[in-house]
Amino acid sequence: VVREIGRGGMGIVYEGTDEALERTVAIKVLKDLEFAQGGHSQEVNPSQRLIAEAQAIAALQHENILAIYSVVFASGNPVLIQQYVDGESLGSLLRRQGLLEIDQCVSISLQIARGLVAAHERGIVHRDLKPDNILLEGENKSVRIADFGLAKRQDSTTQTSGRFLIGTPLYMSPEQTQKISVDERSDLFSLVVLS
Repeated sequence: VVREIGRGGMGIVYEGTDEALERTVAIKVLKDLEFAQGGHSQEVNPSQRLIAEAQAIAALQHENILAIYSVVFASGNPVLIQQYVDGESLGSLLRRQGLLEIDQCVSISLQIARGLVAAHERGIVHRDLKPDNILLEGENKSVRIADFGLAKRQDSTTQTSGRFLIGTPLYMSPEQTQKISVDERSDLFSLVVLS
């Protein structure tokens, strides 16, 4: 582990080095192991969510989706080893720069849309599309959709407890706020909001 590079509701992401392959990686771990043991909903606890995230990403091999390399276990808890993006999030860019030029906005939005098409073709709905989950690599701002921690497989029978909102309120679709079943249209709503 080299340094912390980000944190979200359930996880912390570190920059690290894969010593065997001599490459930089991103390492995602659960933020609070006590929270992980207690669970986030009636059916799915954070450890299970992290594994489900790994499985969802592994099913998606696309240039606009952050790649996963492996899942390892430390003290019985899953740790995701992912592609490291040398850049910043769209959220960080917007906070630093403000409004984007129209060409840049269109380019980023199209790349997000391509990544979503790949996910939706595999029956995976992201459910938490927001600027901080869009990583921009290099000067040309190549997009990588990240954080599939709340992703839902359309063929999954696991349901999240109705007591919890799934997603980020500012970007979630009306269906998410009503806690009803969502499909790929929910991600498209979030894409339009963040665009």
